[in-house]
Order: sequence, then C-alpha cells, then structure tokens
Amino acid sequence: IADAFRREYGRVYSRVPPGVDIEVVSVRVAARTGGEGRAAADGRGGTPGGASREARKGTRPAYFPEGGGPVETPVYDRYALRPGDRFPGPAIVEERESTAVVGPGGWFEIDAEANLVMIRSADGAPARAKPVAERPRP
Repeated sequence: IADAFRREYGRVYSRVPPGVDIEVVSVRVAARTGGEGRAAADGRGGTPGGASREARKGTRPAYFPEGGGPVETPVYDRYALRPGDRFPGPAIVEERESTAVVGPGGWFEIDAEANLVMIRSADGAPARAKPVAERPRP
C-alpha cells in the first residue's frame, strides 16, 4: 500500500518528499447496492414532493428580506434526506459541517447521487451541489 501511495503521490504532485512517514488522515468509502440504489436499499427512500418525513426537524424563525422580517422556516436534517426528496423554500438544511439556506421562491432537491441541489427561482439554475462523499454518515 505504501509503494502504491508513493507512486500516486508522485504522479499527482511531481515528487515524493524523502524521509516523510505516510499518515492516514481520513478514509472515504463509496458503495452501491445491486441496481436498486441507496434509497431503495435503506428502506427510507424519498419521492418527489418530499416523502422523507423524518428529515423535517421542526421550524425556526429566519430573516429573509423578501419576507419583511423573520419568517417561520422549516428545518431539515441533511443526513435524513434521500434521493428524490424535493422541498420548497424558504428552508434550512442543517448538517454538522454546514447549513444551507434556501430563500422564499427557491427550492432544493436531493438528486440520484444524494447531492443537495439548490435552485434559484429567478433563473432555474442550480445554485450549488455538495457531493455525498464530502459528508460523513452517522
């Protein structure tokens, strides 16, 4: 494994520092089930319209200029969302590493690869996506 790491490191960074020990800092694993996808495999798959009811944690006030002040806003657990889930804004999506805020008139969905895709209402373009591989599972 160490030799393979050094070869790949050298390929990517053009050199391998001499005398430096290799240290595993993080490990990432991706897996798929046989053709059914993750949503079917864990039995909690969502459907368009937001069928993952366990994803909603509650509400809290959030300020949106277009709302004229604090607006009672649904809060979703990022780790409970499943491919096919789709929710309108305003919304707050919480995870340990970050919080995504969807404004009024926008919406978000979880795509087939479990990315959080935020859509702005003005032009319909995706605002950003966060690959599932970047967030740990509990």
